[in-house]
Amino acid sequence: MDSIYFEFQDTFKAFFEKGDIIKGQGNALIPKEQVIETILSESLITIDTFPKGNKYFKPQAIITLPEITLHNFGGKIDFLMEDIVNRKNNYYKTLILAGTRARGERLVKNFQDRGIEAIYKDDVNEINSREVIVTFGILNKGFEFPELKLSVVSDTEIFGNSKKKKPPKTIKGGKKIDSFLDLKVSDYVAGQRNRGYI
Repeated sequence: MDSIYFEFQDTFKAFFEKGDIIKGQGNALIPKEQVIETILSESLITIDTFPKGNKYFKPQAIITLPEITLHNFGGKIDFLMEDIVNRKNNYYKTLILAGTRARGERLVKNFQDRGIEAIYKDDVNEINSREVIVTFGILNKGFEFPELKLSVVSDTEIFGNSKKKKPPKTIKGGKKIDSFLDLKVSDYVAGQRNRGYI
């Protein structure tokens, strides 16, 4: 938290010196003491990959949940279906983030066509044992908590990463020709696919 306030003060000072903001805008950030007081007045749960000390928030309890990273299905829906059936048979709660609503609804239809019970929900408040819920959302990778019998499958594990096509490189310093007749022996030719000398 200290680093956030330090960064804000440093950035504010730089903008103020350049004349990009006025002095009163420095009060836009809620005072650190007020933030801490508000947080401590409520129940607080934090999730940390690496537990670390915090001088503001002292934990009443630390719970360790072993987590397993799921494997990538790489667009192979059959493997996903087989995995989901195994999870249902082992009484898992499964949440699938499908990216978009349309993709999620198509995925539910695929499940149902293969006799696997699954539902699509925009808002997920609860997942029951052996239930498969598909919703919209994006996550880099899914995970599983075996002790909780909970698994979350990400859209990238199901469909893979969408690779954007790079635009073709443009050649600087060259000039276009109107006809192949304009070319002479030893001219350097650069096309979108091939480059070389004639």
